[in-house]
Amino acid sequence: MDNVAYLQTMWQTLWQQTPRLAPELAPIIAAYQQPQRHYHTTQHLRECLQYWHTCQQAMPNAFAIGVALFYHDVVYEPQRQDNETQSVAWMHHHLQDALDPHTLQTIATLIMDTQNHQASLGEISAWMLDIDLSILGANARRFAEYEAQIRQEYRFVPAMLYRYRRRQVLQTLAQRSPLFQTPYFQQQLGAQAQINLSGL
Repeated sequence: MDNVAYLQTMWQTLWQQTPRLAPELAPIIAAYQQPQRHYHTTQHLRECLQYWHTCQQAMPNAFAIGVALFYHDVVYEPQRQDNETQSVAWMHHHLQDALDPHTLQTIATLIMDTQNHQASLGEISAWMLDIDLSILGANARRFAEYEAQIRQEYRFVPAMLYRYRRRQVLQTLAQRSPLFQTPYFQQQLGAQAQINLSGL
């Protein structure tokens, strides 16, 4: 099953948890297929949703987490600093007639939490952030591919400056204790993430 077909299946699975009709998925897919993207694509979204699907029974408010994952990078421009804010605005516009204000606010908060990786909603945010950062615990081949994809997104940054800034970002993540906040991700990906990050 290709990425788009998988995301269509997960979208229907997600909205079956509510009595509401699923909004149109096509605009979301189109956003993740924009040409400036190399990592923040349907591949990344699929990887996130695979973990959501595996773990949803253990999550509080799995519906809100699932919706937030679909929208968390729906706006992504490497040269902007407000992608999360713009993604929230995009989400509100797309879902304003589909969900109640409280649910929309929860989803918005989860998206904004990915900006600085701060779990403002406790366990709900912890699941959201661990899924978003799960690439750090990927196998060596996928992690190397991820690093190359991020470099492509920031190809406008000179090589020396990029290496310096990228190392800073990853070292900051590596120094988090623990890196992952949920027991599931600590056990499943924690050791490999430390290996990946220690090699940079």
